[in-house]
Amino acid sequence: MQQVIAIIDTRAGRQFLHALAERNFDGIESLFVDDVQFRALTPVDLCEAGNATDAAGWIRAWMGDATEFELIASSAGPVVDRLNLS
Repeated sequence: MQQVIAIIDTRAGRQFLHALAERNFDGIESLFVDDVQFRALTPVDLCEAGNATDAAGWIRAWMGDATEFELIASSAGPVVDRLNLS
């Protein structure tokens, strides 16, 4: 059995988290490819988008109106063949 090792580049993930901390929604949108397959599981629903504008729109909808916003901690790292952001 051949073992496959995925190499995950975390730079874009770290840029995303930095843009999120700054509430830079245009910067977040610029990090997505045009035909991104965005999926986010929230306590209320599964949110999906098939393009960069709609994906960033979800994030803007969740956090754009917050009067107080502080990112306490974050991390970007591989989980099997995916990039996990938390």
